[in-house]
Amino acid sequence: MATLAAGKDGMSRTAEISRQSMRAFVGALEQAGELASIAQPVALDYELAACLAEADGGPALRFTAVRGHKMPVVGNLLNSRTRIASCLYLGLGDDELTIAGSLLGEPLEVARCVQSDLLVPAHCECVLEGTLDAAESVEEGPVSEFHGMYETYGVGMVATFTHLTRRHDAFFQVIMPGYHREHCLLGGVSIAAGLARVVRISVPTVRQVAVGMGGAGRLHAVVSLNEPRAGEARKTMFAVWAAVNLIKQVVVVDDDVDPWDAVAVEWAIATRSKPDRDFVIVPGVRADRSEPLEQDGMITKLGIDATCRASDRPDWRRARPPEPAVKKAQELLRTQRVRRGPDESDHSLTDGESNAI
Repeated sequence: MATLAAGKDGMSRTAEISRQSMRAFVGALEQAGELASIAQPVALDYELAACLAEADGGPALRFTAVRGHKMPVVGNLLNSRTRIASCLYLGLGDDELTIAGSLLGEPLEVARCVQSDLLVPAHCECVLEGTLDAAESVEEGPVSEFHGMYETYGVGMVATFTHLTRRHDAFFQVIMPGYHREHCLLGGVSIAAGLARVVRISVPTVRQVAVGMGGAGRLHAVVSLNEPRAGEARKTMFAVWAAVNLIKQVVVVDDDVDPWDAVAVEWAIATRSKPDRDFVIVPGVRADRSEPLEQDGMITKLGIDATCRASDRPDWRRARPPEPAVKKAQELLRTQRVRRGPDESDHSLTDGESNAI
């Protein structure tokens, strides 16, 4: 679902009126009170990054006076549907622009680049065109990875940019690398969506897949199944490991457990699994280079089957008052405007608390 914007100057269209533009998303954040503007001068070297790190989980930030930088800079935007699409684990030949259109629910408007026939989103802020030379290398140095530590990957290929196209009032978006919500969210949400699609091929009972902040949005997955049959939990584990090399730990739960709720998942492990029977340890598996504990390119994988088994207990029902009594209580409390107490669940991938700066 991609359509070519009319004319060669498709990128010069007014971005504010399109829901496909990032600035429309920034404007929505501002209207909702979720964008803070910083007018004081900020240095590019570490000061801007420090602000983003301190505001992690809080409002998006817009820097209007970045020293040595003519464009305003925005960060901590968390995500937009188009940016999630750019991180999806797709098959060879799949078009990310088409996936973005599917997520938007409408064709994604695109424009041709100036120096090539490549298509880019018509409402983007900047387009850099250039070449990637595999024969020329450069020492990259330490990289701030998603797990919160530095990795050194050695040499990388050199990119040479030859053309910049931008809006006359463009702003520049940055993503804070490392163990920060935006970096982890962009990976976790999209990896979970890709896993759900792939794992359902071999395990049709998959309900949801979560890749949360506890595993840095890359390393741990939780899969919920609907009435799994014997052996399906283990089959699910190996399907996940086969699909995404980064995933080190897989927990499988019943679909009465929210896989995005870290406390509920831990409760399921505590009450439904037997370590000697349900913990699957697979040593000597090929690891991704960004795995923080890989040795000689390998790591041990862990799977946990935290689903109910009829042979373990005669009654798996939750202990709670009957439904009529619960409904009566809810109505009584609603009339008295009594609210539930704070939930200790980990909602870091949904509605995480905003931290004041």
